[in-house]
Amino acid sequence: MFGWTERRPVCGRLGVASRQSWKWSALTILVLMGLIFFGLTYRLTGFIADRARSTSSLTARLRALRPVVAIALIAFVQRGVSDWIRLTGTERVVTLGLLSALAHLAAIWLLFTVARLVADAVIRVRDMRAYALDAQLVRLISKLGAVLLTVYVLMSLAESLGVPVAPMLAGLGVGGLAVALAIRPTLENVIGGFVLFADAPVRVGELCRFGDTLGTVEAIGLRSVRVRGRDRTVITIPNADFSQLELTNLSRRDSMLLRTTIQLRYETTPDQLRLVLVRLRELLIQHPKVLRDPARVRFVGYGSSSLDVEVFAYVATQDRNEFFAIQEDVMLRIKDIVEDAGCGFAFPSQTLYLTQSEDPDPELAKAAEAEVARWRDENRLPFPDHDADIRSELADTLDYPPKGSGTE
Repeated sequence: MFGWTERRPVCGRLGVASRQSWKWSALTILVLMGLIFFGLTYRLTGFIADRARSTSSLTARLRALRPVVAIALIAFVQRGVSDWIRLTGTERVVTLGLLSALAHLAAIWLLFTVARLVADAVIRVRDMRAYALDAQLVRLISKLGAVLLTVYVLMSLAESLGVPVAPMLAGLGVGGLAVALAIRPTLENVIGGFVLFADAPVRVGELCRFGDTLGTVEAIGLRSVRVRGRDRTVITIPNADFSQLELTNLSRRDSMLLRTTIQLRYETTPDQLRLVLVRLRELLIQHPKVLRDPARVRFVGYGSSSLDVEVFAYVATQDRNEFFAIQEDVMLRIKDIVEDAGCGFAFPSQTLYLTQSEDPDPELAKAAEAEVARWRDENRLPFPDHDADIRSELADTLDYPPKGSGTE
């Protein structure tokens, strides 16, 4: 009787130990099966993604499949622990807690993967440049959304594990203030990037002037702007500083200004000057690349050694190279007009003539005076401006590009 009573607890303990051993073995096998299946899925998706590198959208979707598989496998193991293996007591609580933590981490992984997938899809649909500010802001917003959802997931995990959330939030508030003070310059640059995105004073590829520097914008990032200077160097300016500068966007002008002052010699007679003014005004009206409104040629004053005539007009182009070609053409025609009127350009400095200088052709001067006299006699002196009918007849009658250039 005594012996039997001593053996019975031993057999009970052996039976319990046997059952617990079986449960832990089954749990180990279940976990190993899940890890093997996840490893195979990971390798397979990576192999397919490498073979389909040209299809970035397919690669992103395959990568998003990995956390989904992980969540499904964790749910499968949780069901096995609860319904099949039926762990009890502390072992059950600890095991399910670890599996719940892993499920939440897999959910966070899925959130960031989906956020990246959505951002790439928006950038591809809107046809944004990879390093443009628009594309980087789309990525930033998607990551911020994923971070906010991650905070919610972590709070949910803490509540499920019985961790008090309120003290943690208070601690995070104090820590967040310290971090915000530490990264203030970075935050200023990020906010400056948002300002550049909202106002869009310049975009990638546009020519601009900021301060005394002229250059082409190559990239607008979340922290800085990269500009290619005229000397082909790359200038990097923090967004916070760049957004505060006075920016002149040269690429968005609808036309380009041609402005110059012609300095004629004081030997020029009044009628010669009148003829030059008329011919220059006709030139601006006739030239097909010069906008007629506003376009003006005026005798603006008496210089120290010259009669000053201002030419002011807008050229119908946005391309700098084309503008310089048109300006060159106008300048050459101006020289022809001045010489045909028998005038000469004034010297920009005082000169002591030891010999008699070459005077303008007197015959051309007489011809100019005769032409102006004829206008006066016929009551069609074109001052202060040409008649509207004459302007209409002269409009766009010049050959540009000029004959013989091979580009007409």
